[in-house]
Amino acid sequence: MNHAPLSRTTAAAEGDPPPRSLATESHDPSLTAPARPSRVAIASAAAFAGVLTIGWRFLTFSGFNNDHYVHLSRAQQILFGEWPVRDFVDPGMPLMYAVHAAVRAAFGPALGVEWALVALAFAIGAACTVIAATRLSGFVSVALVLTAFQVVLSPRSFGYPKILLYAVAALVIMALARRLMTRALVVAGAMTAVAFLFRHDHGMFIGFASLTAIVVGSYREGRRRMVERSAIFAATVAIVLLPWAAFVQHYQGLINYFVSAVGFTQGEAIDHGLRAIPRLQFGELDTTRNALVWLFYTFHALPIACVVLLIRRRSEPDAWPGETAVVAALSAMAIPVNITFLRGSLDGRVADAIVPAALLGSWLIGLALRRTDRMVPIVASGIVVAITAWASVRTGDLREQLDKTELLHGPAIVRLHAADLWDRLHRRVPEGGHVPSRYSRALLPFIEYVRRCTPPQDRLLVTGLFPEINVIAERGFAGGQMAFQPGFYGNDAEQAQTIARLQQQSVPFAIIVRKLFPDLKRQLPAVMEYIDLRYAPMAHIPVPETDGVDVLVDRGRQSARVDAATGWPCFE
Repeated sequence: MNHAPLSRTTAAAEGDPPPRSLATESHDPSLTAPARPSRVAIASAAAFAGVLTIGWRFLTFSGFNNDHYVHLSRAQQILFGEWPVRDFVDPGMPLMYAVHAAVRAAFGPALGVEWALVALAFAIGAACTVIAATRLSGFVSVALVLTAFQVVLSPRSFGYPKILLYAVAALVIMALARRLMTRALVVAGAMTAVAFLFRHDHGMFIGFASLTAIVVGSYREGRRRMVERSAIFAATVAIVLLPWAAFVQHYQGLINYFVSAVGFTQGEAIDHGLRAIPRLQFGELDTTRNALVWLFYTFHALPIACVVLLIRRRSEPDAWPGETAVVAALSAMAIPVNITFLRGSLDGRVADAIVPAALLGSWLIGLALRRTDRMVPIVASGIVVAITAWASVRTGDLREQLDKTELLHGPAIVRLHAADLWDRLHRRVPEGGHVPSRYSRALLPFIEYVRRCTPPQDRLLVTGLFPEINVIAERGFAGGQMAFQPGFYGNDAEQAQTIARLQQQSVPFAIIVRKLFPDLKRQLPAVMEYIDLRYAPMAHIPVPETDGVDVLVDRGRQSARVDAATGWPCFE
């Protein structure tokens, strides 16, 4: 009877000698054996990347933009005793709110607490990228250079899971591909479930990559082993997600939940979809637009190039255990990441897709540097890295970031800058240039009024995506909606649920952004009719370069006194 040969990974797991290096076993004598940096060198490089990232995020910190407060407002809602799905709309990121809520509960609402969480996440992501890229390329220097691109691109603060989760997942997939044992399968399944709870598409992409590693790594052992391992992985994912799924089924129903999530995703795609294929500008090459175009096409080309090379090298043994499975898995991860993350305004989103690109790039560069027969791959890699370095510097606006750090103005100025940042991070309310938006800046006096004249259990109804208003005011959002926006949660059932929640809540004020009012009136007619009937105009607050904001007050509320600073009613 013929048996499928054991893979090198399984052989190593069962005690057979490890595979020989490319120098002795490869059918391609033009490749040298991959480098094996010491653990001390790798650990030192990873620690350096982590510390550098924290320092860079600190010195360049200029406040959180209002998108960051999307997660903070829901985290605050959890601290007020409400839960995603049961009490407010969840588009599919429950663990992210829970993490922020836990940190705020443990350490308080100061801005520095949130900054520390974000900076630590980016630092761990950078360290994991260094470790994974060193393994893929064989060179610590290559790993550090590509991780530097990740830092220089300055990913947005609220996008830290796109760095952290994918960098950690890469290490998990490497361990999985090296030894397809039950423990590694369980860890990969748990990682996938955690990523899914952070945001559902993260779990899908990381799960697809993990499954790819299992299939490719098990290919030579036959279909049965492939199915067994895939089943263990899938069962782990299902078991970890079971409590969440039961919770959602009880309070909303899984089908309704996913229908609503798809509707939210479609609304996001309409608002932030890629309008046109990016094109180079040949009149002036040294532009941010061209830098973005280069990164866009480079990121999309990397997984394709890696898959082509894997196919061409399919008769060659792996340079290290699980190499083929890992590169195939990272390619499977990069393709959907690029398609979904690289959209809308590329200047704010290109950094989101950097981790899979950096890791695949490190593998390709490692192959080029190990060639002994020709210089063309090395020169080509050098040119691509140089252009990518320029594009990263341009896209991340390194000059502006350096200006923020004050590093070019001497140690004394840097110390003053650091002291100012340290003071700001100890505060709860952002000030000056750290205020998230012109709307929240204009509404700061109103927010202080709300804190003086309403009890903590009262809520604010806010139209438009300005969740920082609720967070700074320390008031929950109303109707289960973090923000009332055109194009989101507008079907009859969703509007009815919103109104039912509003009727049970104490909501003294509705903040209406005039610019959005016509669209809201058309797309959320039932909700806006309810607001028209229940609320009366109280004040108009001008906002520079906009139509301003109307503040409406509940017609049925009886004031206890008049606020001395504003002349508005107090509801204590």
